[in-house]
Amino acid sequence: MHLTLVGGELIDGGVRRTGERVVLAGGRIVAVGPDVPFCGVVVDVSDLLILPGFLDLHTHGGGGFALHTTEPEEILAYARWVTRTGTTAFLVNVVGVPDDLPERQLTAAALAITHPDCSGAEPLGIYLEGPFLNPARRGAHHASWLRSPDLSLAERLLAAARGHLRVVTLAPELPGALDILDRFIAAGVLVAIGHTEAPYEQARVAFAHGARLLTHCFNAMPPLLHRAPGPLGALVEQESAFGELIADGHHVLPVVMRVLVQALGPGRTVVITDAQPGAGLP
Repeated sequence: MHLTLVGGELIDGGVRRTGERVVLAGGRIVAVGPDVPFCGVVVDVSDLLILPGFLDLHTHGGGGFALHTTEPEEILAYARWVTRTGTTAFLVNVVGVPDDLPERQLTAAALAITHPDCSGAEPLGIYLEGPFLNPARRGAHHASWLRSPDLSLAERLLAAARGHLRVVTLAPELPGALDILDRFIAAGVLVAIGHTEAPYEQARVAFAHGARLLTHCFNAMPPLLHRAPGPLGALVEQESAFGELIADGHHVLPVVMRVLVQALGPGRTVVITDAQPGAGLP
């Protein structure tokens, strides 16, 4: 089925345009332009914005559905629910578990990702937030969820994810963390620095080893100071790295959000929800 959207304001790569027609087929944008022929059902979206679907890199769930779960069906239910927010793809966020590793949760995520009946938003892989985090910056992560870096534990996590681990957050200042970082990178996993007390110098070393992301900038890390720039200062310098931003206006004030976007540019700023399972409920 084809749909033609008319009358809305198109957001395309940061540019706002009016007078454009947008044709969709099979849930995808297939044509854009002022003179594109009308196809199928024509929908007037005047006074609305038209933009591509969101990819939520870092979310824990919503609509009452948790992504950190041992039930693949709960992840599939979230995938169906989250399209109402404009999200068309996401990573399944897994955190720690008390006194063990989240192997069952990783395997459940892998099963959901490969499930033949997956519909709605597409789960593109797994985002593992932990368990190699600094207790001093653990935030909402319980102390019992955390582990000291150990290569044997990393191997168990990789095995449980069944090739679907895409991002892992760790604190690079922990003893042995750089060995873990190197192992994840060798496995094709993007490593993020987060929940960390790393000073500027240690963060630079982690980026030099291949880390390419800073988890929810400003949150659960040392602040950016004029004589102690911390991981944020290292991120600004590392032009191949990206920074997550919880853009809800509460975790980071709008004026500080603008500072980050101006420092990194829109191409290196990754807007995330970091949403919890209760998001979207009354």
